[in-house]
Amino acid sequence: MKIGFMGLGHMGSKMAARLLDAGFDLHIYNRTPEKADDLVKRGAVFANTPAELGDCHIIISMLSDDKAVENVVYGDKGILRFMEPGTIHISMSTISPSLAEHLEADHNLVNCFLVGAPVFGRPETAEQGKLFIMAGGEDQAIEGCKEVFDVLAEKVFHISESPAHAHLSKVLGNFMLISSIQALSESLALAEKSGLDQKVFLDAMTESLLSAPFYKNYGKMIVEKNYDKAVGFALPLALKDLRLAQKTAEEAGIPLPTASLVHDQVLTAMARGLGEMDLGALGKLAADNAGVTLHH
Repeated sequence: MKIGFMGLGHMGSKMAARLLDAGFDLHIYNRTPEKADDLVKRGAVFANTPAELGDCHIIISMLSDDKAVENVVYGDKGILRFMEPGTIHISMSTISPSLAEHLEADHNLVNCFLVGAPVFGRPETAEQGKLFIMAGGEDQAIEGCKEVFDVLAEKVFHISESPAHAHLSKVLGNFMLISSIQALSESLALAEKSGLDQKVFLDAMTESLLSAPFYKNYGKMIVEKNYDKAVGFALPLALKDLRLAQKTAEEAGIPLPTASLVHDQVLTAMARGLGEMDLGALGKLAADNAGVTLHH
C-alpha cells in the first residue's frame, strides 16, 4: 500500500518510521526537507510538494495547527486538487472541529474520504505503536485505515461517523489533560512548600485516586524538574489546544472558565521564558508562584 505522510515533527517522525518499518511504500512531505533525511536513507521517498502525494492510497497529515493543515490541503500544490477518487486522507493533527467539517465537505466534492483520527500519546508511545486513536468517519473509510491503525495504535475508538467529532474528542481530551497538569502542579508546589515529600505524595496519589499514566509521567517530570528533557508536548502547542477548546466552546455558546484560567497560566509560563519546555513546566511556574525557591 502506498502511503503519503505529511509532517515530521516530534510525533510525526516516529509514526512515519513505524509505517516504514512495517513495509509500507512510504512517501513523505515536510516543509523543512532536512527533517526527512533519516527516513529517506531508510527507504522513504521524499515529495517536494503535497501534490506529489496525490496518487497514494492513503494520505496522513500530522501537523501543528489548522493553518498548517490548510496549507497542505488547499492551493495550487495542495493534495485536494491531486487526490485520486477513493483516496483516504487521515487527519491525525489536533485541529478545530470546524476545520474538520470544512475538510470533510471539500473531500466529498472530489469523491475522497476524510477520516478524523487525532491521537493521544507522547513521542515514545508513538515509537512503540501504542497510541490511542480517536477515529471519526464513514465505516468504509475507517475499515480502509485498519492496516495503518494496527501499526500505530494500541487501541482505536470509533467515536462517530463525523470526522469533526473525532477532533472534538481530541480537543476536549487535551483540555482536560492540561487542566489536570495545572492542578497537579499546584498541589506539588504546595506539598513542597509545606515540607511534604513530593515523591511520597505523588506515589500515594498515583497508586490510589489518580492512577492514570499521565499523572505518573507528568508528576515524575515535575518532581525531577525535567521540563526541558524529551519535550513531547511543548507549551506553545498546549496554548494552541486551549485556544481551540475556547473557540469551540464559543461557537457552541457555552462558557469554559477553566480553559480561560489555564490558558493564562500557560501564557504566563511562556512569558517567563519557558516556551521551549514541556507542558510539565507548569510545575515550575506553580513552584515559582508559591515561592518554593525562596522558601528553601
